Amino acid sequence: MRALFESVCGDCDEKIRTGEEIARTDRGAWAHVVCPPSKLDLQRPVCTVCFTEISVSGACMCGAAS
Repeated sequence: MRALFESVCGDCDEKIRTGEEIARTDRGAWAHVVCPPSKLDLQRPVCTVCFTEISVSGACMCGAAS
């Protein structure tokens, strides 16, 4: 169903906006059908040499990616 009012998601604690798809959880709370990615969930490419995430500046731990 679509949210009729703004509220807070029972799964991710992010804001549910009016019109977003929601469903009731097993605990009885309303939650996004698909929660938006959090800032910590965003995945960056991985360096094939040192296997660390390439930062937003384009650098990695070994310097091969920059």
